[in-house]
Amino acid sequence: MDNKLKFSDHINKCLKAAFVKLKMLFPHRHILPQSLKQTICDAWVLSHFNYCDVVYGRFLTRFDAKRVEMIQRSCLRFIWGIRKFDRVTYKLRVSRWLTMENRRRLHSAMLYFKIIKYKTPPYLYNKIRFRSDVHTLNVRSRGLLTPHNTVLPFFRRVLHTTYAGL
Repeated sequence: MDNKLKFSDHINKCLKAAFVKLKMLFPHRHILPQSLKQTICDAWVLSHFNYCDVVYGRFLTRFDAKRVEMIQRSCLRFIWGIRKFDRVTYKLRVSRWLTMENRRRLHSAMLYFKIIKYKTPPYLYNKIRFRSDVHTLNVRSRGLLTPHNTVLPFFRRVLHTTYAGL
């Protein structure tokens, strides 16, 4: 992470580790069954990107996000035996995998749900504003969340402004 909250260095390290592990698996692609290859890719290769994706996910550049998607596509090629330039998007649905962007959204939604339900940690729960905190009208959407007003587009990606967008 640098002073502009770009996680390119972290993504580079994760990509390098993931490609090394995938390269170690490729000689065994004809021996392993598809279900085991899918489990191994999910647990051993793609797990690098699940760690702290709630933190860095909103700050990824398009270039880095495409590179993360590229490793997932490489995993799909490994699992299903697809050649390099063939399409793999349909195998994403067959494998019942979410795209990496949707994984990050799911992890963020789970984090926000746990913060709201259990009210812990308090320093994050106190940053959340409900509609009932903004006005006292008894409307149907009183349990909804209200985003904070931000002036700069950079701050729209910060944690306390993303929960209302999910």
